[in-house]
Amino acid sequence: MIYVIIEEDCAVCGLCEDVCPVSAISSAGKYTIDPAICTGCGECADSCPAEAIQPYEQD
Repeated sequence: MIYVIIEEDCAVCGLCEDVCPVSAISSAGKYTIDPAICTGCGECADSCPAEAIQPYEQD
């Protein structure tokens, strides 16, 4: 399982970047997670006070 950041919920607090190196600022000025690098550990989701980081659900 990988995680994604719901950009409209992201508060750009930087806590996810502090715990996970795959988080970065997107061109929209919000954080994003590189799905090619995400290991699914969930530490970023645990750190997010806005609960903007969620497991990616494939159809």
